[in-house]
Amino acid sequence: MNNLNTLLDNFSHTATSSNEVELTPCYNRCRDCPLFPYEQLASANINKGEKRGTFIIHAEHRKISSQGYRLICALTRQESTILPTDYLIQYVWPDSTIVKNNLNVAIYDLRILLRGTSIDIENHRKEGYCLKL
Repeated sequence: MNNLNTLLDNFSHTATSSNEVELTPCYNRCRDCPLFPYEQLASANINKGEKRGTFIIHAEHRKISSQGYRLICALTRQESTILPTDYLIQYVWPDSTIVKNNLNVAIYDLRILLRGTSIDIENHRKEGYCLKL
């Protein structure tokens, strides 16, 4: 928890334009979380699947890992905001010590899952990632 608080102190605001967005942690289970951005994803024709760990994209059921759920949640809730790599690692794996390559692999898997949609995950070198709907 201290590591997350330190990260949030260091990255408490990320500017996207004239508005600043506060980055806040989350410890909920994404699938059943009332804050999960299903409405935003639905605007890109991505819907919650009936089975746990799935989304419906273009009438096709696609599996997503729990880390993928957390990652798409963070990126979508802060759409068009560059989220720092360290923040995403703490958000997706709050109770684990992992290497940055885990995030790279999770982003790669998410891009494959979202292939054929209007969603783009941008890599901002040495800064972080940004989702565009």
